[in-house]
Amino acid sequence: MSSEARATRTPQALFYKVAETIIQMANSSTSRQDFLKAVFWDYPDFANEQRIKEIVRSGWENGIYRWVLKRFMEYGRVVDTFKFFSVNEIARALEDLPLSPYAKEKWRRMIEIYGRSNRR
Repeated sequence: MSSEARATRTPQALFYKVAETIIQMANSSTSRQDFLKAVFWDYPDFANEQRIKEIVRSGWENGIYRWVLKRFMEYGRVVDTFKFFSVNEIARALEDLPLSPYAKEKWRRMIEIYGRSNRR
């Protein structure tokens, strides 16, 4: 095995290769929509970023807004949830929405880490 081949097998080289692949996936147009499919796997009509943005603009008083927020908190990745909702909105949801114990603990920790904000 050549020294170049061995160098690409180090843990650090592997880490960078995986990170590069993840970044490429995140930047691809297909990937940008896949996160919505993960959150709304059983409601394909909601796997539309523009539709979600319109719902989020409608605010807390709209029952669909609360349902979408709950879906993100239960099934979405943190980075994707923060794309649509502020830390303050998530903190409010922890108090008002029925969430699984796992989701509540995950989001309590995220609020602890990121703190409340004045975003939006």
